[in-house]
Amino acid sequence: KKTDDGTGMMMLALEESDTQNFAVSVVPDGSVADGYCITESQVSPNLLTITGSKTQIGRIAKIAVLVNVDGATGSFVQSGTPIVYDANGNVIEGSKLSLSAEQVQVSMTLLPTKQIQINVTENGTPFYNYDCTGIEYAPNSVVIAGKKEDLEKISQLDLQCNINNA
Repeated sequence: KKTDDGTGMMMLALEESDTQNFAVSVVPDGSVADGYCITESQVSPNLLTITGSKTQIGRIAKIAVLVNVDGATGSFVQSGTPIVYDANGNVIEGSKLSLSAEQVQVSMTLLPTKQIQINVTENGTPFYNYDCTGIEYAPNSVVIAGKKEDLEKISQLDLQCNINNA
């Protein structure tokens, strides 16, 4: 910190410097197109070395890069600027920090989704003098993601409930 008190003199406040490594996380911004989901995100470099005052480094809670995924319908690669956050989610001013990379590359993998029914059937014989009068379960359907050609092969999920001696 420097100040000029009008005397032509400058006062400096110095603080010990610190350097630490932080993992970079990806934060999707927006919503992918209907019928798609994000299945994987990778960032390169995934670790940044940050140098700054010991106080500033001590305030760092996470490093993230925001990636616009609004309306995305397929996998893509995008560069982004790492943002430094404190524990309260506030941005820490970068001019007082030195990052080992000003830009990172983010790879986002998106796959199509499909909603399928779940069918549960009984398997086995219940305990003597008991009958299975029905099976209730929830949810009745799930959303799955995969390659389009694989999703076309799946129409439902068949499960068996073992009622042997139940």
